[in-house]
Amino acid sequence: LSVLHRRGLPVPAHRLTADRTRPAEPDPDVERAWADVYATGTTHPDLRDLGEALTDVSERWTRWRERHLAATLRALGHRPGTGGSSGAEWLERSVRVRVFPELWTMRTSVD
Repeated sequence: LSVLHRRGLPVPAHRLTADRTRPAEPDPDVERAWADVYATGTTHPDLRDLGEALTDVSERWTRWRERHLAATLRALGHRPGTGGSSGAEWLERSVRVRVFPELWTMRTSVD
């Protein structure tokens, strides 16, 4: 997001200083900034490439979480997890958390 901001795209200040240890909820302003990058692909081709690379990271991260969940269910079922977590229940919730959520949500509005 800092790169988009430095390149003049409208990224809200609160997202630039957000706590990175907490999952980000999709932000309509960030979604619009990414949609602008994709809609004007010839204006910012490097930013579009960045968006695609980050989407690849997000997709791979989700697949890793899904595999981790499957391995946990296969080995432990629904027993409590290590470190006192709820195990599979916690992993099931984590699979639904998107990394770089606006890169997914903006695709609905981009032609």
